[in-house]
Amino acid sequence: MPARCQRSQPAAAATECSWYDAPTMTARWVQTWQRLLVLGNYLSLMLMLLAIDIGGKLGWNVPLIVAASVLGAILVLTFWRVHVRTGCLRLIYSRSDRLSEADLRLTRSALALGLLWFVALLLLGIYFKVFITYNRLSVLDLAAFVYLAATLPSAALAWRGPDPLSPRAAVLAVVRRVLLALVLIAALLALNLTVIRPWQHHWGATRAEVARAMPGDELVADPDMNATRVVTVNATPAEVWPWIRQIGYQRAGFYSLDALDNEGDVSSRSILPEFQHIEVGDQIAVGKGAWMQVVELEPERFLVLQFGEGPWAGNSWTFGLYPQGDGRTRLVSRLRARYHKEFPHIIPWLVIDTFEIIMMRGCLLGIRERAEAGSA
Repeated sequence: MPARCQRSQPAAAATECSWYDAPTMTARWVQTWQRLLVLGNYLSLMLMLLAIDIGGKLGWNVPLIVAASVLGAILVLTFWRVHVRTGCLRLIYSRSDRLSEADLRLTRSALALGLLWFVALLLLGIYFKVFITYNRLSVLDLAAFVYLAATLPSAALAWRGPDPLSPRAAVLAVVRRVLLALVLIAALLALNLTVIRPWQHHWGATRAEVARAMPGDELVADPDMNATRVVTVNATPAEVWPWIRQIGYQRAGFYSLDALDNEGDVSSRSILPEFQHIEVGDQIAVGKGAWMQVVELEPERFLVLQFGEGPWAGNSWTFGLYPQGDGRTRLVSRLRARYHKEFPHIIPWLVIDTFEIIMMRGCLLGIRERAEAGSA
């Protein structure tokens, strides 16, 4: 072991006593490897919490237990590599009189960054989970926030690599990476606006179906999202209608990703008589504390729903059934919504605009599968 790595050395030298002293590894490779460990540490935490959350809703089946265990092991191993073996935690939590002035300034900045990161995570967690998904923050969520905030300073120091840059070089490197990130983000946004968004907003629909007026269009004038999705069902409107009529949270479900939109309860694969009677004015739940009101309906032709209180309030969702004359039906879903464009409220709407197609596509295909199986 090099002399500088003896236990008698001050903690400021701990970052020099890392596993990157191995002569067979170059400094650049070790720096890359160390950064991968930082990302693996935080990614495994998020995935493990997601597996635990889904596992709790689905009764902890064996695959999810195995997944959570593997991710937990990755979390522990990467924590040891990044935050302990590299000496970064020892550096941060050492006595100030054992640190050089430069390292003292660095660790103070890192600790302040950790505190700000915790506050930001807490505010974002409350906003997204409480006001967007209508759930409550759990003990696991708070524990994750504390963990991320506590380990961020050591991760920031580990990110420096074995050859710390001069202040000027470090600033220039950060500027270059920020500019590169902005260029990539701009390119992705342009691709989304010109190619991906038009495709997913009109998935399966013809130009005539997109342009056609539907009941409920008048509920949301000049919408930011006007998404018309269509599938052809090998069944008559009379055979498709019962599956639409019973849709809803704690009803038949939404025939899509049940772990996300139905609290893990599997969407019904049979027609439920107790949910076959709906009329104008009825409220249909879409989640805890969120609901839609039946505004207009005509059996076997259309169902118009309008969202109640919450971020989606006033937006509309219409199902339309258009017979094809050969025993088939064009099942149309039209979602019209206005966005809250003020920052940061626009952020979840951008996410919804991009990924909502996953749930809606699953819903339409789920209805088609069930209606075709029932009519076979």
